[in-house]
Amino acid sequence: MDAALVNKKIEFYNYIAYKVVEDDNTSKMVKLHVGDIVSMNEEIEQVAFARIKAILRHRANNTKYYAFLVFDWFEAIAGEDNVLRCPCYNLQKRGETQWRQLFPITIVDNMPDNHFIHACTSTCKNSHDLTNRRYIRNIFSYNVI
Repeated sequence: MDAALVNKKIEFYNYIAYKVVEDDNTSKMVKLHVGDIVSMNEEIEQVAFARIKAILRHRANNTKYYAFLVFDWFEAIAGEDNVLRCPCYNLQKRGETQWRQLFPITIVDNMPDNHFIHACTSTCKNSHDLTNRRYIRNIFSYNVI
């Protein structure tokens, strides 16, 4: 459904928490923060990864509030990291992606458990060089007991 968001009715947040109720009436809490990396099923690559750039709430016609997520998408690139042997991704630049960036929160129905590491170079001195958009997906994640 096509629609427009009017700026004067938009509020931005650093995090959001909501409950997802399954068909069998079980429920789970989802907590998302700006900067979290989420995964979504996608037709071409099967699983797509995106970093949450913004969380916003829009009030439609002075009645209901709707929450949305703004994404920066990761693009899988050929090869893997030489040390970790994990897949590499580039964070797509603005205007480079063909994918939509604004979605309702219902697109994410589980807690993020994706771990990406910035592929630092010599330009990352005291902080990450944001012009270096390469990341490594850490496939060796574990659950803390």
